[in-house]
Amino acid sequence: MRLNAADLLRVERANFPSLLDPAISSFEPYDKTRTSDLNFLDPQADPLLAAVHINIPLHQPDWHIYDDGAVGVVLADDHRFRVATIWTARDHGHPVSGFREWGATDGAAGAVTMYCRGVDQATGLLGALAGERVFKPADLLWKSWQHGLVRLLKERGAQASVGEVTSVRYRWSSLKDTYYQPTGKWI
Repeated sequence: MRLNAADLLRVERANFPSLLDPAISSFEPYDKTRTSDLNFLDPQADPLLAAVHINIPLHQPDWHIYDDGAVGVVLADDHRFRVATIWTARDHGHPVSGFREWGATDGAAGAVTMYCRGVDQATGLLGALAGERVFKPADLLWKSWQHGLVRLLKERGAQASVGEVTSVRYRWSSLKDTYYQPTGKWI
């Protein structure tokens, strides 16, 4: 089975929930009556503005996770889609605030690289108090996504492997002066 980057991203979106370890988290359309929310999992539809509920189980005592979360699709094209954490009436805030992007790039000799990258920080007082512990489930979740994608592709006859995983955490205080430069008042 040979896929280009756009084909691989469609396969990934169509199978997204099954790629994740449900003991860590599960994703589902936020409102199953809204077409835009259902489009998140339909690789033929435009997922832009879809809202997605993330169930974060509380049975992991060392994670210190205090609630579920939601994300909205803020960018989608043939080679990537990006979500941003959002506040909803059902989930309220997300344990972290930020962005996550999944994408695929075509390489040499028909190779395709699938990636997941993100930037986020702990949300609110509880997130700040939890510190680095708030990121442990996310790291495990995205590693489970990598292994789930490799498993799916191998089941379909493709060659696939997990590449090098990198994760770098910066303290906001060291970035704020360079990157926080609002041009107007925040509401």
